[in-house]
Formats: sequence, structure tokens, C-alpha cells
Amino acid sequence: MSARKVKMEIPSAIYNEDGVDISNCKIRELPDDFQVNGNAIIYCDSNEYLEKLPTKSNAISFYISGSPKISDFPCLTISGMFIADDCKGLTAIPDNLQVGSDLIMRSCRNLRSVGDCITIGANLDLEQCTNLETIGEGLTVRGDLRLMGCNSLTLLPSDISVGGTIDLTGCNGINIPENIISKYGNRITLPHEYNIIDEINNYPPFS
Repeated sequence: MSARKVKMEIPSAIYNEDGVDISNCKIRELPDDFQVNGNAIIYCDSNEYLEKLPTKSNAISFYISGSPKISDFPCLTISGMFIADDCKGLTAIPDNLQVGSDLIMRSCRNLRSVGDCITIGANLDLEQCTNLETIGEGLTVRGDLRLMGCNSLTLLPSDISVGGTIDLTGCNGINIPENIISKYGNRITLPHEYNIIDEINNYPPFS
């Protein structure tokens, strides 16, 4: 689908050579096969209409703000960044998501789960996702993992792979496998209250 055809299907969008900038548009969904030449910038702070993101796109990066009606996060392969701050309707990050650079989803208050086998090429920032309860197995983050203020998170998986630092500030009561403490050492910032558990049985290790 060419940029000209996309423009016909999405009224009031502003196009340029670097991608597409959509703001304050009364549209309910983006085309399922969303083809742009650069970044997709979607400002939805005053847009309560947008409900559906594309399931396929060649956009380098997505920048999404607001839009409380978006509830589904499509499983995309994104070469650049995916930024979706304060998307109140989003509840889950899907399995097998691949993001080449940063995945930033701060203050998504209803986000409850991060899926399995997700790969993030740079930083994963879920700061102040206060209802986040679970992180799936096989998470790979090549930069920093930022979970500050995720106070509903009960367990850090034993098989996560993080290239940078892990920040658990404010994740009080979280269960952390013993191997994570040993592996990351001073690269992990711990909350005031936490439990060290056996990585296999999820029980506190014997002293």
C-alpha cells in the first residue's frame, strides 16, 4: 500500500518523507497493513476514537501517546523504537514481540502482563505500570530493564537476559530468584523489601 493510498484511508493525517504524523483524527483504526516510509507518530491525547493498531507495518518506529480505547498490542517486528506512554487501555504485551531499539510503555496503568520470548534491542522501560503482575519467560533485553514503581509485580523470572542494569525500585515484596542476584550483582537496584527464592522451586533457599 503506497503512502498516497494510506492518506486516502486516513483523513486529516499529515505526511512527510520521514513517515506519518497522525494527531487529533477521528479515526477508529489504522490500516491492517500499515505501510509508511519512516516513523509512525500517533498523538492521541485528544483522540478517544482510535481503537486498533495495525498487525503489520514497515514503520521504523512507533510513537503513541494516550488513546484509552486501544486495548490490543499487535505482535509486530519493529526495527526501531516502540513508545506508548500512558495508554490506559493496554493490558498485555504479546508473546514473541521483537523491537530493535527501545520499548517504552511508562504509566500504562492497566498493563498486567508481559508475554514470553520477547526480544528488545535496547531498553525496556515499564516505569509506573502499577498493575503489572507477570513477566513471561525468555525475556531478552540488550539494554536496561526499568521496572521502577511496578508494585504489583510478584516475580522476576529466573531466565531473563539483560545486557545493562535492572532497576526494581518500588517493587516491594517481589520474589527474586537467587541466580538473578548472583548474576547481576551491582547491576541490579533492589527495592526496600524483597524475597530471594530458589530459582527452581520458587521457595526461599535454605540457609
